[in-house]
Amino acid sequence: NTLLLPGALLAAILSSAACDHPVTDAPAAAPEAPRADFTTEAATVRIRSLIDTIALTIIDDSTNQYVVPTAANTADFRTAVDRVLAGRVAGADTLLDPYGYDFYSIRDFNSGDSMVVFRERRALNSAKVARGWGTYIFNPAPARRVDIHVNHPIDDQHTEDIGSELYRDVNGRWFMMAGAPRLANFNNAADVAHQAGSVFHQMHARVAAANVRTVSIHGFREANNPSLPDNVDQVLSNGASATSSTPVYGTAETTLRTRLVNGGFVAGLFNVTPNYNVLGATTNVQGLHSNNSFGFGRWIHVETERNVRDDTVAWRSMNDILEQWIFDFPT
Repeated sequence: NTLLLPGALLAAILSSAACDHPVTDAPAAAPEAPRADFTTEAATVRIRSLIDTIALTIIDDSTNQYVVPTAANTADFRTAVDRVLAGRVAGADTLLDPYGYDFYSIRDFNSGDSMVVFRERRALNSAKVARGWGTYIFNPAPARRVDIHVNHPIDDQHTEDIGSELYRDVNGRWFMMAGAPRLANFNNAADVAHQAGSVFHQMHARVAAANVRTVSIHGFREANNPSLPDNVDQVLSNGASATSSTPVYGTAETTLRTRLVNGGFVAGLFNVTPNYNVLGATTNVQGLHSNNSFGFGRWIHVETERNVRDDTVAWRSMNDILEQWIFDFPT
């Protein structure tokens, strides 16, 4: 790593909640590689290339190497954020160093925007990270107040590519990507879509707002969901809430579905379009948080079939539709 700056603008912001399902047999984190050297200039990078490189370092599946964060861990993250906001960025960086995280300042190749990357270092003598707590990119001056989530990189193949290019194209606010596969541990503790105590979810809970749209990019296979229509491409949903067990859609969601269909895709809204009765994200904790906090409409779950994700032309066409939709429906 070569891009660390002590003057980065913002770090991860977490609450003190522990994981929903603690893992008593999870190992302690392996020692991290040495921290990055300080430099005086932010490097210009291509966001997708950066994310593809980081994705190669996430913890492997079925290894039980994902480390469940504790309340004490997240308390340190909160203290670090307080230091950043008080202008004591070097102190925040020092505090988070034991967790193997660095602050990076980068300049996006496409937009020229200055951004901050909150990135986990690899474990010592390893190609993989030590804890699997994820990667977060923050744009302090976004063109659109939209956050892009990739809950299951590698598992949902190419979602890291789809999500990072969408984030780049809309000049979004936050990009968040998990640092471990959903089955890295043996009891689903690493599945950040369903663990409210994960660093990923606590990041979302801290930065989500009523005037911000969150787009959560996921993937599925039609063969595993036979009740869906033939040749299905996308299933759209916006999760559940404390008062509604199924999504409540507005004009934005119905418009997105219409635009995808008009663009040549086979797409439907969960529990509204006939035969779209699965993949509704009703237990996704980021959706639950947003819906409970702000009402339906700020968070949307985009499930994309493998054939689309494997076809660069197809998913970029989908991203073009998503990009214009975000411009037209910012929140």
